[in-house]
Formats: sequence, C-alpha cells, structure tokens
Amino acid sequence: MAKYDLSVSQLNRGEFDTLDQATVDGLWELFIAICDRWKNVPDPNAMRSRFSTFLSNRIEQDPRYVLEYQRAVEVIAELNQEKGRAGAYEFLLTDPGAGASPPNTRLQARPAVCLQ
Repeated sequence: MAKYDLSVSQLNRGEFDTLDQATVDGLWELFIAICDRWKNVPDPNAMRSRFSTFLSNRIEQDPRYVLEYQRAVEVIAELNQEKGRAGAYEFLLTDPGAGASPPNTRLQARPAVCLQ
C-alpha cells in the first residue's frame, strides 16, 4: 500500500490545512443540493459525520483541497447572488456549457462530477 505511504500529507501543513466553518457549511449545502437533485440518499443528515471524514481525508492526502473547497464555496456564493439559491444550484448542477475547455471562468473549472 505504498500509495497511502506518500509524504504528501506532510506538505503545506499549518494554517491552510483545515477548513473554516463557513467553507464546511457551504460544502455541506452543496452536498445536500446534490442529494436533492439525484434523490439517491434518503437521509443526507445521517451522513454528516461521514461527509466530514471525507473532507478531512482528502485534505490529509493533498492539502491543496483546502483551496479547491474554498474556491467552490466562492463560486456558489457568486451564483447565489446572481440567481438565488435554487437557481444557483440548478445552474451549477445542470449547465452543459459550464464544462468548457479550457475554462474561462471559475464556474467552468468546477469538476465535471457536478453535472453527472
């Protein structure tokens, strides 16, 4: 299992290796929106601790996830201002043009998994 023996978890440790509560809350809201859209999780709230563990594990493996998660919440906040909460998530999760390559906006740079 050398894959998990990587020293990446030791890189960039310090003030940027954890998420602030506002970012965690924003990511949780995104998770709930995805669950609502896909209708594949009967009780998303029962997964809250697993969700937190998932975030922590990603950051432990690669501390750059902190910045990616922060950027995702910023994009969602911008969309909320432009389209309102419901419109923001509808756009975020369904806009086929958002995956343009190369990306011209932060929205276009989001992971394609949101569209599936």
